[in-house]
Amino acid sequence: MKRMKTIDSKPSSLNFENRWVMTGIITGFIAMISYSSMQINYPATLKRIVFFSYGVFLIPFVIGLYHFFKQQMGKTVKGQLAVVFGIIGGVLVNLMAVVQNSIRLFMREYIANAEAPELKEQLQWILRGLESVQLGIDVSFDVFMLSSLILLSMIVYCHKGFGKIFGGIGFLLSVSTLFLNLYTFPKPPGYVFGQFWDFGPFCGIWIILLLIRITWLYRKQACLLISRTAPRFLDQGGC
Repeated sequence: MKRMKTIDSKPSSLNFENRWVMTGIITGFIAMISYSSMQINYPATLKRIVFFSYGVFLIPFVIGLYHFFKQQMGKTVKGQLAVVFGIIGGVLVNLMAVVQNSIRLFMREYIANAEAPELKEQLQWILRGLESVQLGIDVSFDVFMLSSLILLSMIVYCHKGFGKIFGGIGFLLSVSTLFLNLYTFPKPPGYVFGQFWDFGPFCGIWIILLLIRITWLYRKQACLLISRTAPRFLDQGGC
């Protein structure tokens, strides 16, 4: 019982921060898996659930990142703005996913039930027009999420655990992707220049590498924090 009391003697604020960091790491990996699996063919209902959950997992991910860097570098305006933009981005990508799927499901049902060929053709044109709605929401998501990544990469650039090269790569990727999305508006860069010019997947790879590095740094940091507050736990091989 005494040992358990020693381990639980960590300040409640520290426990809270660490739980947020861990939550951010877990939800970040889930969000990236969701993002990566959208191009894979599997049952439509399951794919829809994964698509809808992407934005939901992005929100605790960016909050967890903020708490990680706050522990290491203190409160910053860049960090807080990155969280705000990231939360808005998570909401917008969920909105885009729901709007896209609802439009397609309803319109395809109307087209399938239409008997006259002229009506089917008219509904097809209506569907093409409605698709522009979700594309516009997608651009809003890109603006906020990439702005969040730009600020995050600036924080990473100043962090000794990541290095200026890694932070600089993230900054260039985020700025380039945002510029291309605004330059080719209202169409995505992949529609205009080809899929090679869609830098979104490269930003995703950068985030995955960031998560892997944070996981490693957080493990070392957690052991250090525990060693200061619960040395008996370390003596038992806790880390």
